[in-house]
Parts: sequence; C-alpha cells; structure tokens
Amino acid sequence: MDIIKIIEEIVKIIEKNESYLTELDRVIGDSDHGTNLVRGFKKVQEEIRI
Repeated sequence: MDIIKIIEEIVKIIEKNESYLTELDRVIGDSDHGTNLVRGFKKVQEEIRI
C-alpha cells in the first residue's frame, strides 16, 4: 500500500469518527479536535493529489 492510499484511509477513518473525537475533546479541551483533524487531513489529501 502506498502512502497516498494510507492517507486516504486515514481521512476516511477520521471523518467517520469526527463527532467522537470532538466529544472526547469537549471533556478536556475546546471541542474542536475532530473538526481540526478532518480539516488538516483533507488539506494533506488535496496537496498530495497535485
């Protein structure tokens, strides 16, 4: 499996778990961890497709 496919799989998993990750962060932080992970990995995904 190449790195691009691995990153694409990570994006899918993070998107699927965005609410859960955000809820975990709500307890100890500012409730944006899931959202920020999705945003960051989507940007990585865009960049690797160029």
